[in-house]
Amino acid sequence: MKHRKNDFNPEEILADLATPDPDTVQRPEQPAWGKTLRLFLLSALALVSVFGYRSYQLTVLQQASLFEAAEASRARVFLIPPNRGAIISEDGMVLAENEPAFALIYDPLLARTVAPEARDAAVRDAAAIAEIDPGPLFERIAVHADLAEPLVLLPQIAQRQAVEIAARLQGQPVRVLPAATRTYRGDSDAFSMIIGYLGAITKEELQNREGYVLNDAIGKAGIERSYETVLRGRAGERRIPVDASGRQRSDPAVEAPVAGSTLRLSINAALSEVTAAALRGGMSRTRATGASAVVLDARSGAVRAMISLPSFSSSTLSGGTDAKTYAALVNDPRNPFLNRAVAGVYPSGSTVKPFVGAAALSHGVITAAERIDASKGSITVYSVYDPSISWTFDDWTAHGFVNMTEAIARSSNVYFYTVGGGFEARKGLGIDRLVEALRAFGFGSASGIDLPGEATGRVPTPQWKEETIGEAWFIGDTYNLSIGQGNFGVTPLQLATATAAVANGGTLYRPYVLDAVLATDGSVAEQKEPSVLSVVPFDASALETVRKGMRIAVTAPYGTNRSLAGLPIAAAAKTGTAQFGNEGKTHAIVTAFAPYDDPEIAIAVVLEGGGNSPEATRVAKEILEWYATQTR
Repeated sequence: MKHRKNDFNPEEILADLATPDPDTVQRPEQPAWGKTLRLFLLSALALVSVFGYRSYQLTVLQQASLFEAAEASRARVFLIPPNRGAIISEDGMVLAENEPAFALIYDPLLARTVAPEARDAAVRDAAAIAEIDPGPLFERIAVHADLAEPLVLLPQIAQRQAVEIAARLQGQPVRVLPAATRTYRGDSDAFSMIIGYLGAITKEELQNREGYVLNDAIGKAGIERSYETVLRGRAGERRIPVDASGRQRSDPAVEAPVAGSTLRLSINAALSEVTAAALRGGMSRTRATGASAVVLDARSGAVRAMISLPSFSSSTLSGGTDAKTYAALVNDPRNPFLNRAVAGVYPSGSTVKPFVGAAALSHGVITAAERIDASKGSITVYSVYDPSISWTFDDWTAHGFVNMTEAIARSSNVYFYTVGGGFEARKGLGIDRLVEALRAFGFGSASGIDLPGEATGRVPTPQWKEETIGEAWFIGDTYNLSIGQGNFGVTPLQLATATAAVANGGTLYRPYVLDAVLATDGSVAEQKEPSVLSVVPFDASALETVRKGMRIAVTAPYGTNRSLAGLPIAAAAKTGTAQFGNEGKTHAIVTAFAPYDDPEIAIAVVLEGGGNSPEATRVAKEILEWYATQTR
């Protein structure tokens, strides 16, 4: 092929590359890089042509439209908080809801257009009107100096103050915007631990949450935390077009927020207030350092009341409490943030005996009718290596010869030492079967309740003791576990859940607080269904025997829960006086269920350092008395 001199034609080059010259193919002496060079030149020319045309298009043809788009995108975006869902009780009390309010806002972009002196004066003026120290406001502004979006200085100010700030500080970087405040109803001791509270989102939380900004409040505890996503809804936007100086150019575009869902809880508000009052009375009488109570529906696991004392005020914390007040709560030695009902771990004391009894009967360690001699008030065991060495394990009194129901009703330690660890000719459950039985009733593991912070408790084993304490396991450890002492640790929720399983014939339900998610018209959008954790692997007759023992503890003259006999409802119960520490102090504990023939509720009560169990029984009595007269 011949080429004209000084005539560069890309089409001819393309044709030349597409149809090789036979002569060229037959001439191996021509360098191979010649074709590569021509292809490179052609590609470069094509790219230059494309980029040149695109540059012309952007700079000349589309200049006007791009300028308009840039101007349109210049806007200040203000989030419109969604209306957080309400929380109501099973009996219709509104426990948490939103009310219209005003928030004090700092606009950092607008602040950059005014003199620093004017900006600082605006902050001081706003603080004076709000009747607060301006220092914390300046500190918050300094911490978030790099932000572009508006910063909430105060989440809630009075309407009178909002009106005055809006009138006096027009055009200043401090302004007020409509907001919502979270309000809580009822006795705070009765509901705060379950409901929880809202707090400002932290930078760490912000990194792990989508759809949140620094100004947002987020659930910090209780239901407010567990169901944050359901309650929150979705924020809207108010997009205000502005010019280069930040002044509004046209009417704002508004995207409406989507409200959060209303939650109906399983708790009964009236029962909760009665339970809280009964616990406060028990603490006052015994000088207990803390107290808790759980009331469950024995047929489903629904929580009807859950109280932990001392507590905190949801209203105070969600309103944005000052750092000093919050620090005082955090450092309070009584630990008001601890939900003792789900996270407090205590030795169970004798309340464990019905569970040990059910296992002993099911494994054939003893029959319901057989009696054990508990008349000495103690047992003594001797070392197999040196008979001169012995250990004595005491009972709280001598009981005579007792069978299973009598041993539960009287709370005989000697009887349960024997069926748990064995004594003389009678072989007991032994540590392996004892541990297995306690775990079958839910001890040593979390139930999965829909509240944060649940503890697993502790069922000690020889391996645990060796790894944790560095000591071998002895028969005395098995004896202690058989009566709920030593290193055994349970939560009040676990006690109530296990008691409910005894009451209902062996079904261990997962406890829950959320009953239903409601639609905007009040109808049920999502109904919570009971969830079965397991069915305890013990004979129905064994469970019936220990149930009978708990009933005799109420009806017999020698019963440890005799004070419940006069109730207008047939109750069954088991006391526990649990030792802790090295000073001889005890927790007062009781578990109960009612009605005996057709159980509806199960109860666990703990008075920390509350002395003997009768005081815990008195608390349970007040709860059962209200339940019998108000719900039947």
